[in-house]
Amino acid sequence: MSIGPSETLRAGMDPSDDPGQSLLEMLQGIIKHPQFVSEAAADEAQKKLDLVSGTEDPEAMILLLLEALEKDPNNVDVHLALLEASALEDAYHIPVLEALKAIARHQLGEDLFTHHAGEFWFLSATRPYMRVCQELAQEFHYQQHFEEAAAQWKHMCQLDTRDHQGTRQRLLLVYLAMGKYAEADTLLESCSEAATGCAFSWGQCLQHLLRSDFSMASQALKAARAQNPFMEDFIRGTCQPPPELPAHHVIGSMEEAVMFVDDMLTAWNRHPEAVTWLQEQERAQPESSGA
Repeated sequence: MSIGPSETLRAGMDPSDDPGQSLLEMLQGIIKHPQFVSEAAADEAQKKLDLVSGTEDPEAMILLLLEALEKDPNNVDVHLALLEASALEDAYHIPVLEALKAIARHQLGEDLFTHHAGEFWFLSATRPYMRVCQELAQEFHYQQHFEEAAAQWKHMCQLDTRDHQGTRQRLLLVYLAMGKYAEADTLLESCSEAATGCAFSWGQCLQHLLRSDFSMASQALKAARAQNPFMEDFIRGTCQPPPELPAHHVIGSMEEAVMFVDDMLTAWNRHPEAVTWLQEQERAQPESSGA
């Protein structure tokens, strides 16, 4: 993890060591020997983490995160922020995130998983765990471990049945990427009333194409264009998405399309015949605004 010419992840790490391996060993040590952190120290760590969002200087940002870890090495949100700000090799991302997930789960305790599954997002203490799960699922997906990504998103759906993180949309797209039509059908049936996002609308178009039901695909395309017209250019390849994700999005917006574009392109591009079909369709004509 390249965080500067002389800094290390935490005091005591040998800078000559492989930083990815050193980080893993540190996290495994926390798992094996959980550290007690006082409420005051945890609060101080959180305050330093809160300062990061208003910091533009990368070195100052790293320093704040390292200081936060010194106060509370169990704070997985600090670890996630440091992972994002660092240049850790891809090979370490999954094992690091799996270790952070284990730390977050230990902090919650197994009783919470037994008695509050389905309502996790309503309990603020569970959100670091859910954020780690989301990052892990996305990393699995990025590295094309689609089965593992699907399993992680399914786990999140079970913990948060209201789906506050948009997990079902990503789960649908990875099912389509893998050609798992039965699973995609079951998912769509289970959330038909809430299936309003662009991943659902454009995903259903792809689903019909994969079954060679071109009539239904044409109807779904019309609905998808009405729901979010911005996604089409990304799928066609006539527009490149911006390099960074938006902080927020609303249904039907460009920001919504950007939020789901990586998952969407993975699903469509694994079926090039579907992309070709879309490219051959006439563009939707804007409605006339006057008589």
